[in-house]
Amino acid sequence: MLQLHNIDTASALLILQHIKGVGPSRLQQLLAHFSSPQQLLMASREQLSALGKGKLLMQLADALVQIQKAGINHPLAIAAIKEIEYCDAQNIQLLCVGDEAFPVLLQETVGSPVLLYLKGDASLLNKPQLAMVGARNASIEGLNNAQHWAKALSDSGLVITSGLAEGIDGAAHLGALEGKSSTIAVVAHGLDCLYPRQHQYLSECILGCGGAIVSEFAIGMQPLREYFPRRNRIISGLSLGVCVVEAAIKSGSLITARYAIEQNRGVFALPSHINNVMAEGCHYLIQQGGELVTKPEHILQYLNIDTLHDGYSAEPEGQAIHRGTGVEELPSELGEDSFLEQIPFSPIHFDSLVAASGLAPHQISVQLTQLEMMGKVVAESGFYRRIVQ
Repeated sequence: MLQLHNIDTASALLILQHIKGVGPSRLQQLLAHFSSPQQLLMASREQLSALGKGKLLMQLADALVQIQKAGINHPLAIAAIKEIEYCDAQNIQLLCVGDEAFPVLLQETVGSPVLLYLKGDASLLNKPQLAMVGARNASIEGLNNAQHWAKALSDSGLVITSGLAEGIDGAAHLGALEGKSSTIAVVAHGLDCLYPRQHQYLSECILGCGGAIVSEFAIGMQPLREYFPRRNRIISGLSLGVCVVEAAIKSGSLITARYAIEQNRGVFALPSHINNVMAEGCHYLIQQGGELVTKPEHILQYLNIDTLHDGYSAEPEGQAIHRGTGVEELPSELGEDSFLEQIPFSPIHFDSLVAASGLAPHQISVQLTQLEMMGKVVAESGFYRRIVQ
């Protein structure tokens, strides 16, 4: 029989959240009535009956009886032990609700996850964050705005949080890496896989430069359409506000904005010209009372954050190191156009580009990601080729 002294909090939560019918909201509600996940796991039918007579509660009681009888030999307990062993081997941290490192803002939101999987710097989760989201099929103007705004806001000390998707998300992460703060990517799958695959190097950059990748989904879970709204509520829940850079009317970005409103977060939207269909979502948010912003300072003013660069000493021009990221600025003589010229129209491997350019791998990754988003380069299984003159 399971005993409190031989199971830790993470194991208890892993078992509980895999019981059929126990979602994040219900688990959060149940834990409010018990002093620890271990006590909930060992709860008797009578203790659960005191909370109500609902069908789901009775199903949970039946499941707990079976788990308590089988103890650590129950399939869910065995799976939990294996998952923890995998996470330990892969440097994946398990953050439990109530832990010091668990994000306070997220913990205060209704229906938030009680367990997070994290690669990278856990301390970022409790630093001031701004979510930046938008369309996957964004315009060049939208991509440029996302990257430039993310850099400016990162320079102000805000951690930029987004969803690692193509388009605006990727541009926001890239801009944050160029700034002085850092970035968090929230994903809709287990941390043993990566989606989208073309952001492999961007994800390596995020981790290599002091950022973090976060998920509520267990190891082995693949990205499914229904998981993305759950990811979006974490993006908004972690942040002080959500900035929608460019989005259609029916989009995940507006779902994120809706979560932000429910969570009492700020909602900011960038306007665009009236014929840009990818800006209709932003214009709708503005009509519904979202904050119209035309420069990063507007967001800082709303959040009551001092002006850009406050608290950061100026670095010698051309020698700046992005404090907190480890990303060196690219040499001025190897700018975007010069780097593009080094990429042939026939496929070339990433390692060959590193050898030819003399730059560090993370610098190459940043350049390639930017060129991909601009439609100048395509990635194919670790190889890259130029598609424009």
